[in-house]
Amino acid sequence: MHKNCKEGILLVSFGTSYKSARESFEHIDHLVKDRWPNRPVYWAYTSGFIRKKLRKQGLITESPLAVMSHMKDDGIESIAVQSLHVIAGEEYEELHDYIDAFQSTKMAFSKVSVGRPLLGSAEDIPEVVRAMLGEVANYRAAGQSLVLMGHGTEHPADITYLATADEFFRQDAHAFLGTVEGHPRFKTVVNKLENAGVKNVLLVPFMSVAGDHANNDMAGEDEDSWKSQLESRGIHCDILLKGMGEMDAMVDLWLDHLQNAIDKLECK
Repeated sequence: MHKNCKEGILLVSFGTSYKSARESFEHIDHLVKDRWPNRPVYWAYTSGFIRKKLRKQGLITESPLAVMSHMKDDGIESIAVQSLHVIAGEEYEELHDYIDAFQSTKMAFSKVSVGRPLLGSAEDIPEVVRAMLGEVANYRAAGQSLVLMGHGTEHPADITYLATADEFFRQDAHAFLGTVEGHPRFKTVVNKLENAGVKNVLLVPFMSVAGDHANNDMAGEDEDSWKSQLESRGIHCDILLKGMGEMDAMVDLWLDHLQNAIDKLECK
């Protein structure tokens, strides 16, 4: 980086109100600062609901717009923004709206470059699947199937989860990806498990953090959780409550995207 050019890194996530899930963000923050020690690192949450909830807990987190303003006040001239979202859905589009809004003002940065989310392109899918299968390998018992919980969305980018589910099955016929709010539906996963005669699975969140969905919708004791529904069908469930932000191989893929964004900045 040129000594006369001050660049900053802005990491942007949906956010989480789960204290244990914030370990993912602490892990990511450590790896980013270790890789780019000379660039100041800032964080922003895109979810207004999460920011409001954290404020009630006494934790102040801010929107991308507010943090970009702070970065400008700190003398940052150009920024690399890294989306820590999984797909290029609604939250990712809103991030671009935030950036466009800020760049339309007199405070605009000289350059803004945005790193794509984890599954930001078709080329990302095989790499992400390969990395995830590697990360969970040591947690799977012999012959145990893998069931991953993605978030899912009504946004057209939901098709990314379908493509990723197909790639999981292509790389490992005993790996199944479902979603909470999109496709593939959990019912589809259950049907595949029963048709294959599966009796033992490892449940893992396919999310940046192991937050509310992972702890309750996936691993909770209520009868409608994935764990309870599978066990009611005679399928034993082991649980790995670990977000992708806690997994080095997954974070490395986000950081590769951040490196691409940094490479596009004018000052190096």
